[in-house]
Amino acid sequence: MQLILIGVVHRDPHGKRRLERVLESLRPEAVSVELSPLGLAWREGEGRRLRDKLDRLTSNLPPEKRGHHRIRLLRAALDIPFEYEAARSYAVKQGIPLHLVDINWTSRNHLPLFEQEILTPSNLERLTSEEGRPLHLVVRNEYKKAERWLRGSFVWSLEGRWDGLEERRERFLACRLRSLCRIYACLVHVGGWIHLIPEPGRRTLFCRLQDLSPRRILLTGVEVPPFNRHTWTRRADVWPASPW
Repeated sequence: MQLILIGVVHRDPHGKRRLERVLESLRPEAVSVELSPLGLAWREGEGRRLRDKLDRLTSNLPPEKRGHHRIRLLRAALDIPFEYEAARSYAVKQGIPLHLVDINWTSRNHLPLFEQEILTPSNLERLTSEEGRPLHLVVRNEYKKAERWLRGSFVWSLEGRWDGLEERRERFLACRLRSLCRIYACLVHVGGWIHLIPEPGRRTLFCRLQDLSPRRILLTGVEVPPFNRHTWTRRADVWPASPW
């Protein structure tokens, strides 16, 4: 049995092409994606309406803010995720199973916030209050940061930073992947890179599956060396701030 965890930067504009190449090189027996069936159905049913609403709201912003990287990331969050599109394309081509393993109740809790709290004039004004950056540089810097954290000899504490729901979600995802590993000789799971980090409380997906000796690969092609817990240097004082 081989489990391969692919860490991505969500909403990477080049992510679909990158993921297709990685899957072609790995040739797994099955693929799973960090996406719930409800999350997919919501984007298929509500995505266009909410993108239209976003366009109406951004039309009231100054021209220089309409192409702000945070607005582009927000619009991408309403699209079908590239992780699903690439995995589905590969699965159909190879005739292999594709599993959506995230939890519907997580989507049910968070997706309504798009319209209630995120797609509001005041929030868009806040998001664009700082100077915008080229999106490809934002994504590139995030991958560089991911590589530093995943290849480093230190770990990050989630103490006080993840609530109970996040821990339950991570535990549930680990259980689902364990079940799939009993079925397939080679399973590739695609999800956010933050789930691949080592953590003293052993709460991340990687830590919960560490006994399966999963390979960890960033979507940029960087493979993370096997983790040695005896070299841990705890870093609880700093935690990554997301650019999203």
